[in-house]
Amino acid sequence: MPNSKIDRIFHLISLAAVLLLALNGCAFFGNPISDNSNASLKQQALRLYNKQQYERAAKAWGSYIQEHPDKITGYYNRGLCYSKLGRSIQAQKDYKQALEIQSDYIPALINNGILLAGMGKYQESLQNLKHALELEPRDPSIAFNTAYVLQQKGEYKQSLKYYERAISEKKDFTRAFNNRGIACLKLGKYESAIGDFTRAIHLSGGKNNYYFNRARAREELGRIDKAISDYTRAIEYETGLVAAYYNRGLLRIEQGATRQGCSDLAEACSQGICSKYRSLQRQGVCSKQDEASQKSNQLSPETSFDQYSSPKLE
Repeated sequence: MPNSKIDRIFHLISLAAVLLLALNGCAFFGNPISDNSNASLKQQALRLYNKQQYERAAKAWGSYIQEHPDKITGYYNRGLCYSKLGRSIQAQKDYKQALEIQSDYIPALINNGILLAGMGKYQESLQNLKHALELEPRDPSIAFNTAYVLQQKGEYKQSLKYYERAISEKKDFTRAFNNRGIACLKLGKYESAIGDFTRAIHLSGGKNNYYFNRARAREELGRIDKAISDYTRAIEYETGLVAAYYNRGLLRIEQGATRQGCSDLAEACSQGICSKYRSLQRQGVCSKQDEASQKSNQLSPETSFDQYSSPKLE
């Protein structure tokens, strides 16, 4: 009997030891990945992503995909890693695969649409973004992205309604005001453009490209003094804004401030825009104005999309 009790105690201790090892995530009998190790692999991939180790995170998600090819998590998260690494084609393939698994996953629709736009596939991009907007009609970022793709296509009139939609949901959406202003400027709605650029300037606390854009609209209305003032403000915020020097120089020459205008054109020439300055030099040290009519139309839209960058969790 004593031996029997000892045997039972030893057996119970052995079972407890096995249970403890299992809880610690060890793999037995040569099985390389158990459910626990899959969870561990996911956590590892997320940690690597959060540490901005995107290459290693992408590989970890690749291993996860091999075990779970029918789950959206791996494809979407690996797509995020590829996006961060600048591998647009690989990222777009992963987002597309994620959407084949779950067609209504909004972050994948948005990011896929953004990448397609970057590839010049505007129609496919808009299909993704408009679908996302149908699913989340009050999201200002989706409306903004849709408007910006339309603007890239040159469909300025169509872009206006989506910028308006974004602004109606987010009253302080600075980038939307700026971009809507550019669409208005392209459509010849100069007063509306000035209003939007002014709003963007106030919301941002003053930003060089917003002043530059308003100057262009003021030029179109013949408000030369105000345009020169805006170019000056743009230069104050960024001394390397070559187009502002160039345009201000031409306006100053038109206004009779030849010396100041030549100084601006010389600065523009030092930064790469030289044809007008050299032409005027040959004609008498910037004294002849009959060709001083080509303005730099370097309008400055906000080119950054609102992209989702948070990994999908389960």
